[in-house]
Amino acid sequence: MAGLTSPGGRSHTFDARADGYVRGEACGSIAVRPCDQMAFSLQGSAVRQDGRSVSLTAPNGLAQQRLLVAAMQDAHTATHALTLNEAHGTGTKLGDPIEMGSLVSAVLTNREESLVLGGIKANSGHAEPAAGMSGLLKLALELQFGKAPPNAQLRQLNPFVSDALIGVLCTLVIQLAAISDEHRVGGVSSFGFSGTIAHAVLMVGARDVLKPMKLSSAYLPTLVYRRRRFHGKVMQAFSEQAAIRAERRKSALKQSGKPPRVVKPYDVAQVDGKIVPELVAKYVAAHAASRKYMTDYRVFLCDNRNIANFSLALKDTIHPIVVQKATGSHVVDIDGNKMIDVSGGFGPIVFGHNAPFVREAVQKMMDADSWALGYEHKIVGECSRKFCQVTGNERVTWVNTGTEATTLAMRLCRLHTNRKKVVMFLGSYHGHFDGFLGVPMQLDAPEKCVPLAAGIARGFVQDLVVLEYDTAESLVWIDEHSDEVAGVFCETIQNRNPPRRAASVPVEAARAVVRSRSQPPSAQPSALCTSAHAPTAG
Repeated sequence: MAGLTSPGGRSHTFDARADGYVRGEACGSIAVRPCDQMAFSLQGSAVRQDGRSVSLTAPNGLAQQRLLVAAMQDAHTATHALTLNEAHGTGTKLGDPIEMGSLVSAVLTNREESLVLGGIKANSGHAEPAAGMSGLLKLALELQFGKAPPNAQLRQLNPFVSDALIGVLCTLVIQLAAISDEHRVGGVSSFGFSGTIAHAVLMVGARDVLKPMKLSSAYLPTLVYRRRRFHGKVMQAFSEQAAIRAERRKSALKQSGKPPRVVKPYDVAQVDGKIVPELVAKYVAAHAASRKYMTDYRVFLCDNRNIANFSLALKDTIHPIVVQKATGSHVVDIDGNKMIDVSGGFGPIVFGHNAPFVREAVQKMMDADSWALGYEHKIVGECSRKFCQVTGNERVTWVNTGTEATTLAMRLCRLHTNRKKVVMFLGSYHGHFDGFLGVPMQLDAPEKCVPLAAGIARGFVQDLVVLEYDTAESLVWIDEHSDEVAGVFCETIQNRNPPRRAASVPVEAARAVVRSRSQPPSAQPSALCTSAHAPTAG
């Protein structure tokens, strides 16, 4: 648990002293029943996956915002109806501000009433498996008694939390707070170790609008006294049948059937819990040599692909495929598996692996002893002329990787425009330069980015703007801030999402369009050709 727990043994949720959480213990249970008159009602809930995030203590703010919006929609509850929110509140310097920023974007924006915010981990520690249950029970008690206990250890507000709360109404409880009887609706969040995040909306059970009728303490029935029968002969003839019918209906009330089981989507994918383990076992068996290779050389070889997109359930499958042969669009690994290469070397290998005419040209230069690294070869100038002729570029700079190209392009567009802000889009990849590795803290504030990975200084992404891909809102944002933007980096066909194509992405609104790959003029969307005001990268 190194780096997660507090060295001082305290959970300083929302506090400037936040340095991790202290472990706690808890056990709880609830009963959920449909249609019964209960103390509380579950109005709605949502479960999502945190996705790509910096670390366990710095979750994905965008995923949290979508979670809160989905839960409120499922509950059919307006954001202004909430009076309480029980935060996950891990008590870390970055995790708390991200959660607060998500809450501000999804719930507190344009809200006139103050929202009472609490976090049980500051009171009783992080119960880990029972953390979500602890928060839910605390919220239920607050709704029941109409009082919110203070947040323990809160002395000085985390400055990043304070920044997130600028312009909104939110009360961090530092003493016992009373809650209005009119709207007792609250939300509770819980973020799991594996990346599963959940939010639920609770409301105090509906109360009787009318008071129960009070009868007279000396009630006497009114009787009719007559010397002849009150009911006629026809009524008497059917009395026996009426009694039988009444008995049959009475008996039917005691009969009950087991309601049909509602199939949930995630249950189908985990039938008896066998599908994922069986899939992992087959994959491990098929790539045993690759896995052994990485195990044998792990102590010497540092490769981030050994942990990329780590998942506890799939941990045995997370390792690179070690290749021994590659030809055209196929590769063969050291286990003998022949596979289709869908990545194409991330772009450069457009003609496939070991293309014959490429091998011949390289071999010809090596045979002539003209293969010189670090020096400019005599064919570079002619290659540049032909490249510009094919692509329509004015000039070209030759680099080794796409990361070098985009880094240089960022530098050039800032120099050309004398501006700092650079725009990119969610889901796009522009290399591993720190200046591109950021994610927005809030959906409605794309200019507030945080580092995508641990070890990246926040200053690298302070001028990075990350927008949703191919949306009208993104175009509007670029148009409104065009005098601040140095360049817009865009994959017209996203490497990580090839089916999603949008030729009209912000090329018309942006002041500069910097592309990471060059194409022949016939393959370039016209908007990209006419709007490229800054030097393009090759």
